[in-house]
Amino acid sequence: MGKLTPRMRRTLLRLTAEYIIITLPIAIYVTLEAISDASGAFLYRSPEWSIATVFLIVQTIRMYLEEMHGSVGRSFSYILMLLLTVITLAAGVNIYVSLSDIQKQATATVAVKWGLFVIASLLFIYIAGAAIYEADRS
Repeated sequence: MGKLTPRMRRTLLRLTAEYIIITLPIAIYVTLEAISDASGAFLYRSPEWSIATVFLIVQTIRMYLEEMHGSVGRSFSYILMLLLTVITLAAGVNIYVSLSDIQKQATATVAVKWGLFVIASLLFIYIAGAAIYEADRS
């Protein structure tokens, strides 16, 4: 891989900052809650991670619509919005399911929560990164 251009460096820096701004408050809250409950399991079982998933998807949509919507085909935009909506809906259902006793959550609930979070993170990096990169062109 070649050297990073200044435009790529700015994109990575802004993308990293956006990701941290979205996820850090939730990570801090979950950590403080785990410390106060003296329960390390709360760190990975907390329903707040599904909320972080929703925040990432909402920011992804916002950045896509602001910067890239007109630069790609209309059918791609519809498919992308449908995919992002389905992920948001799944995260919302996961939040509802996770509201019961956190210590008794099913392994599948935790796996779905983290799977959705990873997918939302990857989509954020890909789509928001492309939007930032495209916006920096002008």
